[in-house]
Amino acid sequence: MKTAIQLVIQNQLPAINHAAKVFFEDVCGLSLIIVSDFNVDDSLITLGYCADNTSNHPNIKPCNFLEIDNELTSIEMVDVDGVLFPFACSSDSLMPFDPIALTWFLMLMPHEQMRKCDFDHHHRPVSQNTWLVKKNLHRLPLIDIAANVFFSALKLRFPAMQLPTRTPFFEPTFDIDIAFAHKAKSIAIHGLGTLALALKGDVGEIKNRINVWRNTEIDPYDVFDELLDALEEQNLKAVFFAMTANRSKNDRNNHYRSIEYRKLLKRLSEKHTVGIHPGYLAAENSQKFALEKKRLEDIIEKEVTHVRQHFLRQFIPEMWQTYIENGLSHDYSIGYATHDGYKVGTCMPYQAYDIALDKVLPITIHPFALMDTALWRYQKSTSEQMLEATRQIKIHQKKYLSPISAVWHNYAMPYQSVELEVFKKQILIFGHND
Repeated sequence: MKTAIQLVIQNQLPAINHAAKVFFEDVCGLSLIIVSDFNVDDSLITLGYCADNTSNHPNIKPCNFLEIDNELTSIEMVDVDGVLFPFACSSDSLMPFDPIALTWFLMLMPHEQMRKCDFDHHHRPVSQNTWLVKKNLHRLPLIDIAANVFFSALKLRFPAMQLPTRTPFFEPTFDIDIAFAHKAKSIAIHGLGTLALALKGDVGEIKNRINVWRNTEIDPYDVFDELLDALEEQNLKAVFFAMTANRSKNDRNNHYRSIEYRKLLKRLSEKHTVGIHPGYLAAENSQKFALEKKRLEDIIEKEVTHVRQHFLRQFIPEMWQTYIENGLSHDYSIGYATHDGYKVGTCMPYQAYDIALDKVLPITIHPFALMDTALWRYQKSTSEQMLEATRQIKIHQKKYLSPISAVWHNYAMPYQSVELEVFKKQILIFGHND
């Protein structure tokens, strides 16, 4: 049974209440009861979230955060054990900063929802323009650290309180943008691909392509045996996001009717979760989205409830409504496309909230902290830098009980490549429980 606390919020608003629930319940693992005054059950631990607290109960001073700008230009910062937090509180507050304001700003993503941030040409928030990256705080799990600060303050006031046991987890995920480089493609696609290689003078790749057709070489993208073996050795369950879109400029996936591709997806679904990786155009077309999801369900013969957007391209909160209409309840699209780090301050799953509608949605957000292509391609990381980023995330897990979620692409770690060996080392680091 979860430890319960009562939180007195005198000026209640749906967004404030939800941010409080996300922090205290989803992140901290407590059971939260929100009330409007201090005439409460004295058998439960009671905290205030009031500007003027006249009771004897400990109080967190609230910040007026609903109208702040994306740069936090007018927000006071406070240093807590070497970590800079926004939304500083006065000295008579239980905590040196407002965790509900922090949760609202990071996890509810108000500025992204209201289109008050910069987007790139794929309609992704520009990572380097976010407050966290500008302050070089994106590599710290601020929300998880805030939970530790809260527990420390709570234990000082209530020494006999039984704090919840938080067990950090690791969830590996994979995007199958292109399952196979050469096999499982139509004759027309083969011909066009070979012609393109010939025009480039890439004789070696043409030879590889022919050998794959003749089954004398392994398709460079077909590393699924090695991925599954690495997961099996660490007793890990993963989520694989598969594409079933029609080919287009940004959708180069294998055809959903390909026998080998269908066999692969069916095989993956036997021990792991298979979710939909919608095509580029489906992000703005609900009919395409529904069709692609139906194709995937027909292939794996299971209901699909997990989704991650291709290119991390999404239009929230509108996109969430498309998910709800199509029976999807788990979104893995929240994270940096061009950086490592914690976009929302944690990898802890939590409930989505529509800012415009002031409404909690039946969508669980699963943020991630590391994506292979962000480091290999955008940050031009070396193998050692990639592993160092992995080790730092693991250190945070041990120190702050911070969960881990990461993203890999099979095409980005081809057969017998350095990248594939780095992946195997990452799995060992993340999967190790010491």
